[in-house]
Amino acid sequence: DMTRISLLCLVLVGSSCASLSNEESNVISRPFSSVDSSSDIVLATNQTFEIVLPSNPTTGYSWSLHIDQPSVVKTISDQYVADSSGRVGVGGNTTWLLDTGNSGTAALTFSYNRSWEKEIPPSRVVVFTIDVR
Repeated sequence: DMTRISLLCLVLVGSSCASLSNEESNVISRPFSSVDSSSDIVLATNQTFEIVLPSNPTTGYSWSLHIDQPSVVKTISDQYVADSSGRVGVGGNTTWLLDTGNSGTAALTFSYNRSWEKEIPPSRVVVFTIDVR
């Protein structure tokens, strides 16, 4: 099934995709960002992938993630990394490490809001559709 994974990799990443060895065939080589949310992302089962979104916790805002099908995609971890300039008030990125499980389609809804502002809608919402086959 290596041909299908390589083809998937080419479709997802374009020409920058290196050929995958057996050890790393279950890890997607590039993180997905908000531009990828406009199209369905097709992955195989038992693949690890990353999603990176810009964040700035100094504003009080942070991302929350809701996965509607936890058996299809689950979160392994998330980590905020500040901008390398070290300037005050400059944001960085939050990276989620996720894993595919069962076949199916999962909607990953990322909402950017302040945890204490319960009645105010998020300032930004990014939805990724992950199709696991």
